[in-house]
Amino acid sequence: MTITYRSNVLIYRDQLLPYSETFIPSQVEKYQVYQGFYVGSSRLSNPPTQLPQDRCLTLDDHQPFPGLWKTLYKLLGYAHPSWCKQLKALSPQLIHAHFGLDGTLALPLAKRLKLPLIVTFHGYYATSEPDATFKVKNWFPWLDYINQRGQFFRHLYFRRRQILFQQAIRVIAVSQHIQNALIQKGCPPDKIQGNCQRFVFSWRAISCNGNVQ
Repeated sequence: MTITYRSNVLIYRDQLLPYSETFIPSQVEKYQVYQGFYVGSSRLSNPPTQLPQDRCLTLDDHQPFPGLWKTLYKLLGYAHPSWCKQLKALSPQLIHAHFGLDGTLALPLAKRLKLPLIVTFHGYYATSEPDATFKVKNWFPWLDYINQRGQFFRHLYFRRRQILFQQAIRVIAVSQHIQNALIQKGCPPDKIQGNCQRFVFSWRAISCNGNVQ
C-alpha cells in the first residue's frame, strides 16, 4: 500500500464561513498534494457541514476572553501565542487569504509564522474606493472600532492595501476586470495572476483559478 503525504496550507477567511462562500471549501477539498486548514478569528453559527471541523482553527477556540484576543489581533496584529503554536505545528507552506480585507487581516499572521501570503480578490475590495470619512492616519482606532465597526474594517483595508500589495507574493484576480482594477489601485502587475494565466514557484504550482495543485 502506498501512503501519500500532503503538505499543509492555511486558508484564511476571518469568519468561517458564510453560506454564500461554499466555493472556498469546494476548491480547497479538491487539492491533490496539499491539505487545507481553515483559519480565521471567528466561527459563524452555521451547521458544521460546510467545513471539516477538525481542520478549522480559529481565535474563538482559545479561551478565556476570545473577544479581547480578536480585537488585539485586528487592531494591533498581536496573535494569541497558543493559536500561533497550533498553526506552526502544522508546518504549513503558505497562507491563502480570500478577499482583500482578509488579506490585510492575514498579514500579521503571515509575518509571525514566516509564511508567504497569497490573496484572492473576488470583487468588492478590488474596485472600491474610500469615502469622504476616510482618514489616512487614525489616531483613535479603539474609538472607531467600538463606534463604527463596519466602517472601521473598510478603512483598515484602505490603510493596509499598499502594504498588502507589497508583502503578498501573489495576488489572484478572478476576472480581467478585477485585474485591471488592482493595477489601477497600485498592485504591481507582475504579482497579479489573471484568470487565464498560470505560474509556477519552485516548490508549488497554482492554477489560474487559484487552486493549489
